[in-house]
Amino acid sequence: MTTAAGATASALLGAPTPALGAASSRAIAQAGLPSPVASWRFTESAAPYQSTISGAPALRQGRISTATRISTPFGGGVRFNGTNDYLVVPASSIGPLNAGATTNAVTVAAWVYSTDTNNAMIAGCWQESLSDPRRSYALFNDLPMYGGDDMVCMEVSKSGGATPGYPYSIDYAAEPRKITRGRWQLHVGTYDGAQAVAYLDGVATPYPSYTDKQGATYSRNPYLYPDGLNATATDFMVGAVKRDGSLINLHRGSIARLRVWNTALTAAQVRALYDAEKWAVT
Repeated sequence: MTTAAGATASALLGAPTPALGAASSRAIAQAGLPSPVASWRFTESAAPYQSTISGAPALRQGRISTATRISTPFGGGVRFNGTNDYLVVPASSIGPLNAGATTNAVTVAAWVYSTDTNNAMIAGCWQESLSDPRRSYALFNDLPMYGGDDMVCMEVSKSGGATPGYPYSIDYAAEPRKITRGRWQLHVGTYDGAQAVAYLDGVATPYPSYTDKQGATYSRNPYLYPDGLNATATDFMVGAVKRDGSLINLHRGSIARLRVWNTALTAAQVRALYDAEKWAVT
């Protein structure tokens, strides 16, 4: 991130709000949200970043990554340079993040600050490979080739490979409102075993009809997908995707308050999550 785009953390991303954690936790509890299986608040000065949920793994610095801990309106966060930065939980330590092997349902939520127009991975279990594909679930903020340009997208896979009949995986929900670069927004994706739903700032807008390049027409939000999730363990990645040893879908910007549930939050619960935390940036 350049100085012009990034300035200092306090100037660009906002001074931290110490009371947010307690106030948010009370509001979320009152709304009846279940406890996530993993929650990272990035309170440490550097990776590894421990989860606040007992039994969940820590996020480690990627092999060639220099992702930096910063102050945000939500307390801690991590800034990614869009070139080589990412955080990771190795497949051998994935534990409760392997939703395909447990409940076959998942929610990923994060406050996201994007500073460029490239498509980017926020977080998930999503290994792309010709020889060893292990896609399962992932929250993206821009999938332009099949109707998700500049949108929050929640992608899912059972086989781990490309969608049959397509060169890529196209199985994702897309929230049709465009994300806003240079502003903190809550990105959420859910999957309940039957459909994926994408949310921006607490709302999932219907996207009932999209016709793709092959001439198929279907709903993009929600996106019907009854196949379930891939149960093969793979790395949980934040800020990038691995493809045959290379990094793609690199996020340039920052991420705070990253959480994963082993259930699909309802629309009311996602709205409650947003309402409990939005005052930090509004």
